[in-house]
Amino acid sequence: MARLQLFILSALLLLTLSTATDDDFFPAAVKKPATYNPGNRATKALLDALEDDYSAFLFFLKRAGLDKELPDLLSKYSVTIFAPTNDAFKALDRDTKKKVKEDKVLLRELMMLHITKGKKTFARLLEQKKDHQYSSPAAMGQANLVKRSEEYDEPMIISAKRGKNTATVEDADVFVSKLVSVQGIDEVILPRSFQRPYKNLTLMESMDRVK
Repeated sequence: MARLQLFILSALLLLTLSTATDDDFFPAAVKKPATYNPGNRATKALLDALEDDYSAFLFFLKRAGLDKELPDLLSKYSVTIFAPTNDAFKALDRDTKKKVKEDKVLLRELMMLHITKGKKTFARLLEQKKDHQYSSPAAMGQANLVKRSEEYDEPMIISAKRGKNTATVEDADVFVSKLVSVQGIDEVILPRSFQRPYKNLTLMESMDRVK
């Protein structure tokens, strides 16, 4: 009788093992680990670096919602960010400040102009010949022209307004990592026009369109 019971228990155990699925052995957290996004760490380090001297740029970056889009962007692209100083934002005229404050879509366009595809350190910017300019593809499809002047070694960042609004690199290599280079500039780069319509693309969609 005891042997029969042992036989039945053994048979039931074998049946249980044979019908068990992976879910019975491996918890979901172990079986399907969260996907690692290298952009998360890069974004945190970037935002931390902007907290003090570039707090205005950081504020508007967050107000535009771009801080939440940076992790995905940095998982695919490296970028150079031309960050205006706090004084540069204070120097904006009243009308521009009013428009940026009231229109979040316009603010996104304004901030995207300062994010360009491909990481370039200050030394890389200086490699070009004096008085020679090249196109630095920015988000929103408006290329900024980077020019090294005859008089100074600092590269000039020329906005899409073709010379009506220029900014000089004032603080080189504010932050440099594997994926990001931040160059501090003395003026806010303004969009070509404050007239609608705006494209209202995500940061990734905009950068994907950049050649």
